[in-house]
Amino acid sequence: MLSFKTNRAAQIADFANKNFGGVSFPDNSGPRFVKAVSSALTANRVGLAAGDGSSTINLRIMPLTTADLETSPGYPNFATSPTGYSTPGSVLAAGYPAPKDIPGLFKLDGLTDAGRVILSAMEYNSKIIVIGMVYNHRTTSETNPATGLHFTENNLYNTGNFILFEK
Repeated sequence: MLSFKTNRAAQIADFANKNFGGVSFPDNSGPRFVKAVSSALTANRVGLAAGDGSSTINLRIMPLTTADLETSPGYPNFATSPTGYSTPGSVLAAGYPAPKDIPGLFKLDGLTDAGRVILSAMEYNSKIIVIGMVYNHRTTSETNPATGLHFTENNLYNTGNFILFEK
């Protein structure tokens, strides 16, 4: 669970022209130090060159509703409520009818594998803190690194997380 005051939620422009350092926690290895450098805001996107020192990938940070190029799997439609989201008693759905309405949430585009990344970002002391959640579509023919056994069903699984701090 992650929470912060909505007035601290980052906006897409807050990502522009920043340097970040952090730690990645992939599901198939130990933690890794990571760094990222962002570029200017262009067409509601901010470029992000990110890597662990051995390789760098060029990504784009964007709001949940900005069109992306990701396929197989694509991102869900964040403008609609997922099944069960607005069940009776859901405090989140009462204030934020769809995921796109939740302050401080973003996604990445330009990924080189089937992983999809959702970001939650906030400002603290005029700096950005970013929490990233990575998910992948896995099949029963693939081995779950956490258990050493095959995945029990074809589905989406959390495959890592990371945290970035603006330098």
